[in-house]
Amino acid sequence: MRVNVVDLDIPLLIGLDALDACEMYVNTVENVLKCDRRGLATPLVRKFGHVYLEWGASVHYSTLELERLHRHFNHPAPTRLASLLVRAGGPKATPDPRPDLEKIAAACQVCQRLARTPDRFRVAMPAEDLTFNSTVYLDLMFLDGRPVLHVVDRDTAFGAAAFTRAEDTSTLWQLYNVIWVNPYTGHPPCMHVDQGPQFRSAGWQALAASAGTKVVWSGVESHNALGVKERYHSFLCQIYRRVRMAHPRLMPGAALSLSVASMNTTAGPCGLVPTLLVFGVMPRALMVAIPLPAQPDRMQAIVTARKEMAALAAKARVRVALFARPPAAADRMIHPGDQVIIYQEAPVDEWVGPHVVVSVQDKVVQLAVDGHVAQI
Repeated sequence: MRVNVVDLDIPLLIGLDALDACEMYVNTVENVLKCDRRGLATPLVRKFGHVYLEWGASVHYSTLELERLHRHFNHPAPTRLASLLVRAGGPKATPDPRPDLEKIAAACQVCQRLARTPDRFRVAMPAEDLTFNSTVYLDLMFLDGRPVLHVVDRDTAFGAAAFTRAEDTSTLWQLYNVIWVNPYTGHPPCMHVDQGPQFRSAGWQALAASAGTKVVWSGVESHNALGVKERYHSFLCQIYRRVRMAHPRLMPGAALSLSVASMNTTAGPCGLVPTLLVFGVMPRALMVAIPLPAQPDRMQAIVTARKEMAALAAKARVRVALFARPPAAADRMIHPGDQVIIYQEAPVDEWVGPHVVVSVQDKVVQLAVDGHVAQI
């Protein structure tokens, strides 16, 4: 029987035609739904003068919701989306949603056009290796009303953060050296920053140039090129607040350090741990608690932060994908040479163009605007 699934608690009426097609009948004496040919007998319940078959099953994701998630996450592999739904949990979670996602991907025109060719035995050099400290992202955020310098590595998602006593260029540069450059492998070749006054200043550019680091600024209208740092700001903020509420005796600096450590040992590209990608080892966990001062509180805070990070990362992705409308271009392919129009926010607040597409790489599109190349 094929039925329409809705997110409501309403009875499903089964007529005699459906019972006859399944060779089943209702025994009102024993209150049982029977099928003699298959030897099946399912108990029924009498309520309000009617006979009910109570399934007791939870409400799962509908096909429409799975298709929306598939389009919102830019047509991912069914295995990756299924693992995300399992990590997100919730009342609609199923043990294995991969078969339904594989059917949706098989019927998707975009997935069919972009399907990979059959594997062959071959050897090739990658275009760019996964390298730690090749490009880092810097940005300022605020926790408890205090500014925090947040640094995230592009390839491994390994991060560092610390409170800063001031927001001037000299203080931020010294703090950046203390939490990133000096403890690890020195200055990176490239640094990606926002359009903040500290990072746009001539002093910051001079300091970066003296260290041999190229500074790249985010585009003003580059919504599709949102960096790793913005995505991790909300996670770091929620984990920090959770740790502070659960363990109020911890100092703010210690709570921030534990929150960053939980992100480094939990969330990473393709499900890999950033600490494992950077150092080649998993963080050592004590099996027996040592009676050190405040040691139980610190260990419990680490467990709390790691669980919160794993749950927040999965739930946030699913929640945004379910309630946000997929982009109109989700099922379209953009090629170099095409003409497109772009929407600029206030005070412009209008569509401008058309502009010619120069190049396309993943979600980043290069356009020819007024004689120069702009990134969206």
